Amino acid sequence: MLRPSDLSNVVGFAQVKVAGVCKGGAIVVDDVVVLGTYNQTVVGVAFESGEVLWETAVVGRVHVKPVQVAPGKVAVFSCDWEGGMTVIDVTDGQVLHQGEVEAPVYGEVGLRPEELCVCDMYGGGWSVQASGVKKKWEPDSWEPVFSGVAWDGEQWWWGSHDGKVRTNGCVGIHVGAAVLGRPLVLKNCKGVCVATTAGSVVKIVDGRVVKRVQLEGEVFCSPVEAAGGKVLVGCRDSKVHIIDLN
Repeated sequence: MLRPSDLSNVVGFAQVKVAGVCKGGAIVVDDVVVLGTYNQTVVGVAFESGEVLWETAVVGRVHVKPVQVAPGKVAVFSCDWEGGMTVIDVTDGQVLHQGEVEAPVYGEVGLRPEELCVCDMYGGGWSVQASGVKKKWEPDSWEPVFSGVAWDGEQWWWGSHDGKVRTNGCVGIHVGAAVLGRPLVLKNCKGVCVATTAGSVVKIVDGRVVKRVQLEGEVFCSPVEAAGGKVLVGCRDSKVHIIDLN
């Protein structure tokens, strides 16, 4: 796993040209940077040299960051109707397994102890393993989902396009506008925080909206927790806001 101390000796950077637009982030596994593209490829790049080690064709475009599912293995998800999940060996780019998902995936994979989980575009939940995917819950609304999922210790949370934040306990909480970023489970204070495309930053406790802060621009990203009950939120007003949720 990459640590901040690993960057202490980095004095420059490498530009790596890959074929296709990269919409999601990258993951570093065993000193290999792995990223997916809209050109239906997954690329492995040497962390230290920037050399492209391999480029693997997959079925469907890749919108979100790959996720590690086992030592030396990553999974990528297609945002097209075909493709599903592909598991790849980071050593040589070999495809190890393909699993079917019933709808495109645009949201990032969530992590809980001993389990990875992802929502498809219509809110169906999938348990993710190196050996494949397994349906975890059925959609309750069929509203489009572009949000990642987050685990609060008891249930999974995600946002949808109908202005609700949902859980796999079938709770739908109105927040007023679409949520594109992953919900933030607060560690320094109780609750869950989401940001909406209408610029609202909302705190939810026990299934109720208890605080709302309105920004002057849209928010498409996930909030990030800071110390003392504060969160950082990037906004389309060209500012990063520090918001106290206490």
